Amino acid sequence: MSDVKNRLRSTEVPWQVSPSEEIIGFAGKESEAVIRILAFFGPKTLEDTRQQLIKEYGSDVPDDLWNRAGYKSVSVSFDSVLVFCMWPPQLPYGLLDEKNYDFSGIELHYNSSISFSEWSSKFDRQWITSGVCPDPRFYEVLDSELMLKLGIRSPAVRHWILLGHDVYFEILGKSFQHEVEQDSA
Repeated sequence: MSDVKNRLRSTEVPWQVSPSEEIIGFAGKESEAVIRILAFFGPKTLEDTRQQLIKEYGSDVPDDLWNRAGYKSVSVSFDSVLVFCMWPPQLPYGLLDEKNYDFSGIELHYNSSISFSEWSSKFDRQWITSGVCPDPRFYEVLDSELMLKLGIRSPAVRHWILLGHDVYFEILGKSFQHEVEQDSA
């Protein structure tokens, strides 16, 4: 195990948790948990959806449809859950205190070393090329301090963090799946 604790690695999903919308909902029973989110499916989906709306409505596209283009509701389900917590922000200006987490494994996590427009262009190009969001706001925590504190050493148990708008979730479990809800957003 590395000396660096709480190393974050992006989950490989084609969407990004909306940073500006509330979590739609969450529920749990027994050893299962589900978080429903509004997710953005990237610049290509945004453009395709808007083109489809223009074909359908012409120049009279309803604002709510235009503003939700590229977004869909997604259910993220976790199995064999040992811990499921919803937390308030760690800082007044951010959900996670970056001093407590190592973001270096997330290649395109934004930092101020380059301009926002340059970063945004790289981010979008990678997303379009790979079909996987470079920073989905949903991470696996490697070398988890929480697991160490709880005495969990099984390699079958994994630690995830999902960032919402005003809250974030920490989940310890064995696996997750996601499902795009039909006719959503």
